[in-house]
Amino acid sequence: MRQVSGGPGGASNGTFYVFIGGTDAAVARSRPLLDIIGDPEKTTHCGPPGSGQVVKGVNQLMGLVSAAFVETVAYGVRGGVDAGIVAKAVGGEGRGRSDLKHFAERIAAGDGNKVGVKFRELPYFLREAEATGFPLPLTRVLYDFCDKGERVAFDDHRHAPSFWNELMNGLG
Repeated sequence: MRQVSGGPGGASNGTFYVFIGGTDAAVARSRPLLDIIGDPEKTTHCGPPGSGQVVKGVNQLMGLVSAAFVETVAYGVRGGVDAGIVAKAVGGEGRGRSDLKHFAERIAAGDGNKVGVKFRELPYFLREAEATGFPLPLTRVLYDFCDKGERVAFDDHRHAPSFWNELMNGLG
């Protein structure tokens, strides 16, 4: 089984990340084809059957990281500080500062609703985790918080609630 990440650009440019689960023999047989649709440097045999799906879940759950940065910037903006100032003051080098700067600059440019937290994919991985008895408490809270919101943003190229909008309670 294979999973991919990279969106429409990855499909048209052959730059997908490809996550493969399967036996060594099956992966060896399919690898030439998979290297065509994805970047060979980004094509990874993740382990036995099903492991590609698990790694895809890890990729999607990284939306939590985006949510953390958006929430951090929202805290500053709700406190009366412009997002551009937040980017300048605490963005920069090391320990997540460049990511914080990236998100703060996007929000300052008015793109807060365009920052996705992988909302549309979260239910799949919540169900999978629940079925295996592994809790994903932060993912559950993020999903439940956003699920109340109006679908005004695009996340994974589909309508989704805007985490930024929900945080700002219509003030952003």
